[in-house]
Amino acid sequence: MLFITEICNFELKSFAMKQFVINVPEEKQSFFRELMQNLDFTLSETNVVNEPIPEWHKEVVSERIENASEDDYISWDEAKKMIRRDAT
Repeated sequence: MLFITEICNFELKSFAMKQFVINVPEEKQSFFRELMQNLDFTLSETNVVNEPIPEWHKEVVSERIENASEDDYISWDEAKKMIRRDAT
């Protein structure tokens, strides 16, 4: 199963995303992946387990967000360049 993630909103203290689950026939997956990459979507292939996020993990993330500064962030374009560079 393939997942498409559409980034909707980003603020320093919030990150809202939409997730769409799409079933793609095996023979069409190559085309679908290429299409999504050309449209600049993020694809992830995973088995979803709907388990609640533990409170300790929420606390760790909240603390990191509170202690972060604008200098800790990079643009999405820069992040993609780093990911692509590291993948080669």
